[in-house]
Amino acid sequence: MNDPNIVPEPIVKLLDVFEAQLPEVEFPGVNAATLREQATTVDAAAEALAAAEVALREARTFHAEAYGALRTSAERGLGYARVYATDNTELSEALAGIELRPAKPRRMPPKKRARKPKPAPDNVAELPLQAETA
Repeated sequence: MNDPNIVPEPIVKLLDVFEAQLPEVEFPGVNAATLREQATTVDAAAEALAAAEVALREARTFHAEAYGALRTSAERGLGYARVYATDNTELSEALAGIELRPAKPRRMPPKKRARKPKPAPDNVAELPLQAETA
């Protein structure tokens, strides 16, 4: 096991006990060899997961860069096409409906939750009102 944090410490301790003190003991579906094999599988899965996460980060970066380049080219192309279409009504109309700026994200207003009034406890005595002084 490469990283001691992949397999939790209590399981590592149990595996150590099985390998040191119970190497020949077999319980139904559990023995030192099966525990070691499963721990090795967990290590391999963790390594595959780490590699996949690195690949995902790299793919996201590549995608963002590629999209940025496309977006820049599209904005430039739309600008050029609009200038080119100044004397062409049909082309101008076709380009008029194209908006490349991202729409502003609409924020949903927070939901208002009506609170139920708390019932007054039955055992609360009313305080007498003080007489107003004039």
